[in-house]
Amino acid sequence: MVPKAALYILIIFCCFSKTSVSQEQKFIEVSISDTTSLKPILFVYQIDIGSDKNNYLDMDSPNENSEAPSLATTLSLTELDAVLKREKFDFEYASEKNYTLSEYKNNNPSYTVKLRSEDELKKLYSAVKSIKGITGKIKEIEYESYSMYETNSFKRIYTKAKAKANLIAVSSMVQLGDVLAVTELKESTDPLFSYKNLLKGMPYNGYGEEELSDHKYVKNYTYKFSIK
Repeated sequence: MVPKAALYILIIFCCFSKTSVSQEQKFIEVSISDTTSLKPILFVYQIDIGSDKNNYLDMDSPNENSEAPSLATTLSLTELDAVLKREKFDFEYASEKNYTLSEYKNNNPSYTVKLRSEDELKKLYSAVKSIKGITGKIKEIEYESYSMYETNSFKRIYTKAKAKANLIAVSSMVQLGDVLAVTELKESTDPLFSYKNLLKGMPYNGYGEEELSDHKYVKNYTYKFSIK
């Protein structure tokens, strides 16, 4: 049986050893992540008149090599043009500015429409969805600048880093000190965001089939705190 005096010495030795290890390190390091949702501020919507030759589900459509637009195409163009002008959309006739290279010959006209909110996007979709012989897709989305949220994001990151480091300090029986260093890790985005955006750009998956999502902007930092 171990004498009480020897047991006390053993306990003191263990505590001293643990403190020494913490003091030798002289810092606590934690990694923190923060996500900011950036909302869309501009949509570029592309509307094509006639069959979409880039849609592999529509490769066998008739008249794909026709040089001149058909009567149906002309009627669709006239109706679409009237709707866009009546509703005062910011649109541009895009056929002459289309530099796409494709094995499929496509002389059909197209429009690009700039929309500055999701409400405008819904308004356009509702206005043109009944027009026959057209296809539409979201070609491009522009999001808010992260700089608008950077200050608040940094404050959140620091608060979380300090709280996490303090928990480690308390459990290690040391006192947390000042920040020694801050390292920003590689920026990242939601890994599924690019894939979702790709699906939205496909001709056979137009607006209305999937809810638009915000851009998830992720910042990662490593904080190093001194200990006392």
